Amino acid sequence: MDELRNNVDYQDKCNKENIIETNKDCNKTNSKDYCSFCENIKIDSNLQNLMVMPILSKRIFDFVCLKDEQFKYDPCVRFYIEDDNYCDGDPICIDHVYAEYDFIGLRDKVLDGKMDSQNLKFHATNDSLYVCSINCGCSSENNEVYLYDEYVANIKEVQIDNNPNNHKVSIKSRIFEENLTFYICNLKIIASGKIGGKYFRASTKPYTGELSNCSKDYEWGPGFKPVDFYSRVDIPRVGKKVSIFEEFKGYLTIDCINTYDTYKKDSELLASFDASIEYSLLINKKIYTVIKEKLSVLTINQNIICCPENSAMLKSPSYCSLNGSNRCDLNI
Repeated sequence: MDELRNNVDYQDKCNKENIIETNKDCNKTNSKDYCSFCENIKIDSNLQNLMVMPILSKRIFDFVCLKDEQFKYDPCVRFYIEDDNYCDGDPICIDHVYAEYDFIGLRDKVLDGKMDSQNLKFHATNDSLYVCSINCGCSSENNEVYLYDEYVANIKEVQIDNNPNNHKVSIKSRIFEENLTFYICNLKIIASGKIGGKYFRASTKPYTGELSNCSKDYEWGPGFKPVDFYSRVDIPRVGKKVSIFEEFKGYLTIDCINTYDTYKKDSELLASFDASIEYSLLINKKIYTVIKEKLSVLTINQNIICCPENSAMLKSPSYCSLNGSNRCDLNI
């Protein structure tokens, strides 16, 4: 607001006493389209047009960002080559490798946690639902998995600190969750390079399941550990109701791949080779404490823009409807 107050133009014909001129530095930008609608726009700030509106808002009281990072080495992962136009015994040289998947999330609709000594129930939000369609090439009826990555817990009563000498507005609380098992949807590792000088592309079979499953139980499984999270966040000391929101975001990346196999043609199945890979899993978590507040907002009863003569604003009916020689009502 300081910048706007310093740009008062008392010479404007629209309202000599109550006009705030904005965007004087518009010409510093390189976009003519941007300047065409912002240059010399005047906003009526007459106090007589202001009104007080009561609102009920949600305010972020505190937030914390956490992460859990794991690394894994798998000595034997099987890749299936998409083409067969190669010669037996040709060396396999891999130039590029990456992981391809649809989503990383949790299958639990409710997560158990603790805040200090109090048990918490985090419920999945409806907006966070991801329906994973399993790409297995089968006709199973159970080919959908429901995953979530956002949760909320509502605390109706916060323990109040009644010490009159304590003037702090918040208290630190410990929030703990353990053994969170993340799922991945339609994971494939793609490798490409050359076999005997000819380009090739190969991939693992699609995998949907727990990231903690190991290759010894399946043809291929990532084998990461379940995740624990511990954090300290502020909550109001005055006994307000608090909502605790959690957001999870997972990333799986391939760091390295190596193989000593040579190409061997199979008359019945797709040709394959085994490789060792190093890969990493990163789970980011954001946790928010949110409270409701009753506020009174000072706002303008009717937004009015004063358009100087020959302004591009007057030529734009999508932004303004002309209402006088150089005055138009905002119509967005």
